[in-house]
Amino acid sequence: MKQRTINDSRTLPYNKAVKAAYYKILRGAKNLIATVDRHDLRCTINLTAKPIGGGEKEQQLISPILYLALDQDDDGEHLCIQFGFEQFSERNVYTDITAKFVRMIYNVTAKANNEVNIEDCLYTAAVITDCSELYEAIESSHMNYPIAVIPYKPAAVKRKQMRAVA
Repeated sequence: MKQRTINDSRTLPYNKAVKAAYYKILRGAKNLIATVDRHDLRCTINLTAKPIGGGEKEQQLISPILYLALDQDDDGEHLCIQFGFEQFSERNVYTDITAKFVRMIYNVTAKANNEVNIEDCLYTAAVITDCSELYEAIESSHMNYPIAVIPYKPAAVKRKQMRAVA
């Protein structure tokens, strides 16, 4: 029996649209992280792994406040996007970032914004809500995953305030 792969001609347009959405969300996530002034919260771990059954490589962005992954769904035919965000007990500057991240995910994958309907590509069965714990566990493991620091770039409003002061 021939095993289906995610390159099947029926799933190719769907997977191509999911991958494009993932990279658009990834760019947006990095832009959001860049607005955080704390250096330790701009550190990220980027993982890429080849699945056991072959097919598309899994990719993950892990930060102390955001999580994003491109993976295969349970049937192994379709790509899916997993995400997570740090939950905070009180409203603060970081809750604005996580809220923008969630809105961006749903906006980018919305049926109205894509030629192919990819609204069901979001894997919500296991949304990560403690990104800092995940980040710390991976960082402290003995696997020596490379840590990248996203350069600080103040939000547009903050840049205007800084210019007015100078």
